[in-house]
Amino acid sequence: MQIVLVKVVGVEVKLAKNNSKFAILTTVLKNRAQLQFLEWNFNQDPSALLGSTFEITYTADSYRGATSLIVKERKKSIIPLKIDKYIPNKELEAEFREWSKFMEGKYKKIFEELILGTYWEKFSLASAAYSNHHAGPGMLLVHTNRVMKLVYSMYHMYNSVYKLDLSLLLAGAAFHDYGKMFDYVVEEDSGVVSLAPHIALVGHIAKVAMEINHYGIMQVVDYTMLIHCVLGHHQKLEWGSPVNPTIPEAFLVAMADYTDGNMENIDLCRKEMEGTSTFSKKSTTGGNIINSSFAKDE
Repeated sequence: MQIVLVKVVGVEVKLAKNNSKFAILTTVLKNRAQLQFLEWNFNQDPSALLGSTFEITYTADSYRGATSLIVKERKKSIIPLKIDKYIPNKELEAEFREWSKFMEGKYKKIFEELILGTYWEKFSLASAAYSNHHAGPGMLLVHTNRVMKLVYSMYHMYNSVYKLDLSLLLAGAAFHDYGKMFDYVVEEDSGVVSLAPHIALVGHIAKVAMEINHYGIMQVVDYTMLIHCVLGHHQKLEWGSPVNPTIPEAFLVAMADYTDGNMENIDLCRKEMEGTSTFSKKSTTGGNIINSSFAKDE
């Protein structure tokens, strides 16, 4: 058993097969990490828990490759938990802005105007997921920067053979998960990541394509190749891509995203096995971690 001090920020009450009630408690730790617990035989007013601090004793229960954190005891703390204020990584932000120096033409323009301009505050705070890899405030920026680094390295490896468009490649990496800043809502005070109401209607891939297409129409510029890089970045239709990547730049963006996402998932698995993970809301352990990265991209 483990004990953790948390602030409850969400309570969802459900009915079990035996008609007893259970609750899914969404909580935040001092370091803004988010954990979700399952509490059986729940018979309280959910609103009474919201905003309160509890000391929770729990165990991890694995079933069909997924791990749930089961509440064994929950004690209310007299002293409220003070959540650490989110501090943007200024060095990372400065490094990310430097990518515009490696881009030219229309791809440089859309990168600077949309990501570094209009939506910078939202983009730099955004989460790249709800519960899987790169979940948490500022993690979309971390993930995007890594993917851009990967494709930049790939460019130098393959350009002499395939004559790649570096600006398109970097723009594809920059925009591949751009739509996630609309899908996942991050509360600045608590750091809680929640799903936007529209996510079931228009996912992040379609949202990016819509945004780029609208920008292109307004600028009277064709961004078909960039849109293709975005649409194909999950690599396979069964992993959520509307199309398979059919140009070298789109394929390299997909591979870079796949690599960074799985490296993060593997790191979460390692931390969970060592008992040092404080962020992952769903376990990614199990035999299918590598092949399910895109399918679980939420």
